[in-house]
Amino acid sequence: MFRLDNKVALVTGSGSGIGKEIAQLYARQGARVIIADINPSAAQEVVAEITSAGEARKQYSLMLRKKLRYAQSLIR
Repeated sequence: MFRLDNKVALVTGSGSGIGKEIAQLYARQGARVIIADINPSAAQEVVAEITSAGEARKQYSLMLRKKLRYAQSLIR
């Protein structure tokens, strides 16, 4: 399996489905994960699930629509 230590992953649509699974996988592999979803309650649940799964030593952020635009501008 691959490791993502010292990496940051922005996972859009991570409140459910494939995005959620990817965020959880990246967290298990050591990445700092930014949870980005238009549904704040679903995104908050994912943060709680990742944290309760023993990944609390890592940093997680909840990113909503307005902040996502700002993050996209930084990437460009």
